[in-house]
Amino acid sequence: MTVPEIITELKKSPLFNLSLSSKELFHSNFIAWICENYQISFGEILANHFAEKFNFPDKKIISVQRETRNLDLTIEFNEIKIIVENKVKSVPDRQQLIDYKGKSNSNNIFVLLTIIKPSFELKDLGWELLTYRDLGILLSNLIDRITDDYHKKLIQDYIYFINNLSDLLKPLSLNIEDSYYDFYGSDYTLFKEIRLHDLYIKYNYAELVKEIEKYLKSNLTSKEVKIGKRYSHETNRNKVVISTTLVNGKGVINIDFSDQDEIIYGIMLDGGRYNHYLYAWGEKEKEKIEIADKLQLDKKWFLFDFVNENEVYPKNGKNYNRFGKSMIYRSIKLNNDTLLSILLERILKDVNKLTEISTNANNVYN
Repeated sequence: MTVPEIITELKKSPLFNLSLSSKELFHSNFIAWICENYQISFGEILANHFAEKFNFPDKKIISVQRETRNLDLTIEFNEIKIIVENKVKSVPDRQQLIDYKGKSNSNNIFVLLTIIKPSFELKDLGWELLTYRDLGILLSNLIDRITDDYHKKLIQDYIYFINNLSDLLKPLSLNIEDSYYDFYGSDYTLFKEIRLHDLYIKYNYAELVKEIEKYLKSNLTSKEVKIGKRYSHETNRNKVVISTTLVNGKGVINIDFSDQDEIIYGIMLDGGRYNHYLYAWGEKEKEKIEIADKLQLDKKWFLFDFVNENEVYPKNGKNYNRFGKSMIYRSIKLNNDTLLSILLERILKDVNKLTEISTNANNVYN
């Protein structure tokens, strides 16, 4: 089905419409309700699904906890627990999964239930992947064991809507050669009709981050490139770190680099803007304007050689925009007819500048 057809089907589902008030919590609560009402049959289905890697002395679910110790769902069996981290509208976060596993008994089964597949290897972190499409298959195996007609219809509706939700993202693909940096067009409008535009933006930006990482790794051999958290200077010094977030419904991508103390240089795709920024703290925070002016005077940073200077912001005689006290930046507009292939070339060129800036600045500004 096409995106408009899937959206039409989702609109028909009572459970989908009920889920919109609190997307992830709704799903956790519904799965918990199934576990509580079908402790033996659904317990067997879950245990059999993970039986290849884990031993279940008893396949009956004995308890379910929701939102306990920041864990979305804990399904307890005799001598073993399944810890579920539920991601419906969010992108899986590597560090979050590491932290959650560190808070629990390592003998438990850690399961990421997600619409958007992670950009990293879960097995390296000791987590199992369960997509919502996989969940639909498990629940389909439960249907034949249910005698209550109302319960059966509820779960059938749930299966139908999570399968459609999974299919909704399939037609969305980034073909670098002929796709544009335009995530706010007709598809965005369709997703907004069913209040899933945040999922649409997060999915597209997560895919773009993967493409940026792949492109930089294949063209930048001098530095390590990784997907991580923005401004994670202490743990990622001398590495190019790509991150994404959602701010006021707008997708944002940061590409950070620094091998200095108390300062980071970066590129930001901020919705329809392309920014050069400097983020500083400590003693460097007091010197950031002086450092930025020197970089601009030496034509090292805060200049965009692919546009005219009169297209650079801020205007009105100001040199920099500010975000809080730590960040200053200059920016240009990104047109929605910008090819992703051209955007990646610009990013690579600027990342090369970033690594040169930081290395040279160690000598000039320290």
